[in-house]
Amino acid sequence: MSSFDLSKLRYVTIDDYEELRDRIGPHQTPRSAYDIVNIMIWGTQFKAQWMEYKGRLIIYNERWTCILMPLGIYLPPEEMIEISNIFCAEKKCGTISLVDNEYIALYGDSFKNFDIVKDYDTADYIYIIEKLARLSGKKLQKKKNLISQFRKQYGDYEVSSLNAADAEECLSFSDQWFDEHPEDKELGYKYERMALSLSFEYFDRLNLEGIVIRHNGRMIAFSIFSEQKEDMAIVHFEKFARDVKGSAQLINWETAKHLNGRYHYINREEDMGIPGLRKSKQSYQPLMVLDSYKIIRHKR
Repeated sequence: MSSFDLSKLRYVTIDDYEELRDRIGPHQTPRSAYDIVNIMIWGTQFKAQWMEYKGRLIIYNERWTCILMPLGIYLPPEEMIEISNIFCAEKKCGTISLVDNEYIALYGDSFKNFDIVKDYDTADYIYIIEKLARLSGKKLQKKKNLISQFRKQYGDYEVSSLNAADAEECLSFSDQWFDEHPEDKELGYKYERMALSLSFEYFDRLNLEGIVIRHNGRMIAFSIFSEQKEDMAIVHFEKFARDVKGSAQLINWETAKHLNGRYHYINREEDMGIPGLRKSKQSYQPLMVLDSYKIIRHKR
């Protein structure tokens, strides 16, 4: 284990984009925490640090105070434990997050001085795009009905591509969205707003895309997304006018239609343990909820 040198950790910056993208790419992981765009727009805020170790990518998140499960071929438990020990020796947290279910099934019994805890709050919601685009089936009928009600009440609407030039309008729209519901603003909106701002600042470099929906010239919804892996898109942001009934379902539907045929799956990311968001994501009948475990050191 002497080859594990914590001094090689370095803070994530936008200048790491190409190198980190190339390191993540071969692993084709569906976990949104390892998505290169999320690392750039969230990791830079949360003071994420990264290093390469034996062909694996190791990320330490200072805000979450945890080591993310090393990305690559599984390390044996004795090495994972030693890595945790080294982080602790340097006054960092030794908890390991986003640990695959398969890893726990194989090696869980080896972590004698740790608690192994299921982590539902960081689970990713994965859907089949065609299903969201068609809204077929009884369980999605309510979504289709809300879209029909919107069209009956408001009539025609416009869908157009979103780009970096839309930054000011989208940021203002997002601010209003939270000003109307200050209880949600306490859940870390300053970080979300900065992430949204960074998305527009590096829109082209990060290969981001998006759509905006307008009715009579007024923005009523927008989404921002990118390619996560060759058969999967990932939605980073989705906002809608809360006073326009059906706009939430409309932006979800139009985003799925826009991506249908290009990708098979869509990752709508985590619910962060927010009850309303969890209910909404579950209501769209995900193909899978990709949960994980935390390996937490016993307190001494």
